[in-house]
Amino acid sequence: MNAHSQYPLLAALHGQQAGAAADLLDGVASLCVVAPHPDDETLGCGLLLLAAAERDLPITIVCMTDGSRSHPGSVAWPAERLAAERRLELTRAVRCLAPAATVVWLGYPDTGLPTDGPALAAASARLARHLPQRHDALILTTWPHDPHGDHASTTRLVEAARGPDHPARLFHYPIWGRFLDRDPRPGFDRALLVTGDTEARARKRRALACHRTQMSRLIPDDPEGFVMPKWMQEHFVEHPEIYLAA
Repeated sequence: MNAHSQYPLLAALHGQQAGAAADLLDGVASLCVVAPHPDDETLGCGLLLLAAAERDLPITIVCMTDGSRSHPGSVAWPAERLAAERRLELTRAVRCLAPAATVVWLGYPDTGLPTDGPALAAASARLARHLPQRHDALILTTWPHDPHGDHASTTRLVEAARGPDHPARLFHYPIWGRFLDRDPRPGFDRALLVTGDTEARARKRRALACHRTQMSRLIPDDPEGFVMPKWMQEHFVEHPEIYLAA
């Protein structure tokens, strides 16, 4: 039995043949990954970033929030210190995956992305300046059905920044949406699965370990703070990356 058969998205994709990153990057001249938090770029797109870097593609990684609320009960790691560390973690992880990539840190407060009104318009205009404006560009962002407010808000901001006539292709990468216990309708038009060889997965594992505030017990004084379970970290390294057509 599929170990993740209780999760509808993973169950629906179980048995689908995974391909190489080249299948998604074929004809692509530039790549832009929009991540809600530092670590989403590695969790969702680490193998693809590696492959794009090996092709010497121009890569931009836009991080929307500062990730400063993962351990709100910590005294030793107040929000300002945690945000600074998470920015360093992002830099280290990207250096591991795609050293020449451009990293854009928009620095909105964690859980504080604009959701409507003038603030949404201003944020989407700010984001639009960093999106490639070419038909042979590929934009990746989180899935609209990801059950996390910042992930859903990031998706809306990307859609607003692109507008109806944007030439670049758009795919979504699910993070928490992989583990939904219900089947979203409508979910997606088609899915591409991307896998990597042993060395590529090892590189992704090292990049993920750079996000030590989220992947380890680095912060000891907030037992309720977020740390991704080991089984889930292993899933994101060993399971193929999922890209859903917008």
